[in-house]
Amino acid sequence: MLRAHQVFRSLGLDVVLGGVNLGLNCGDRAAVVGPNASGKTTLSHNASSACWPTAA
Repeated sequence: MLRAHQVFRSLGLDVVLGGVNLGLNCGDRAAVVGPNASGKTTLSHNASSACWPTAA
């Protein structure tokens, strides 16, 4: 199970993730789609603990 509530991530002055909520249960499949530079990779890095969210 993966739960994330109000995840924020900024890089310098740029807010990359602003209040993202995510919930996945075992066996769920999800796709993250969006335009270039919309935070898809940052979201997956935060979910896998490759980097930590910044404080809001």
